[in-house]
Amino acid sequence: MDQIERYFTAAEGHDHEAVARCFTEDGTVSDEGHTYRGRSEIRGWREATAGRWTYTVTVLDTAHTGGDDYEAHTLVRGDFPGGEVRLTYGFTLRDGLIAGLRIGE
Repeated sequence: MDQIERYFTAAEGHDHEAVARCFTEDGTVSDEGHTYRGRSEIRGWREATAGRWTYTVTVLDTAHTGGDDYEAHTLVRGDFPGGEVRLTYGFTLRDGLIAGLRIGE
């Protein structure tokens, strides 16, 4: 699960290029009803997300959910509407990288 830790560390540090490198070349992110494919789109997603709100993500726990799939349960706090939300990050890992990430409540 080093890949998951690297992802959250890069995201917290606003290192959008490092976030993109956490993913396979054909990696995907599904967030807020949109799917981003490939490292270039993933980098753009992170840049746009980081620019909209100021927030922190606290990982509450992680769990292996089967095969190459893991979940990280988080608490997100910031200056977005509502100010606090619990989100589940669903990761699919492949070849030492993240092949898929699904973010939802």
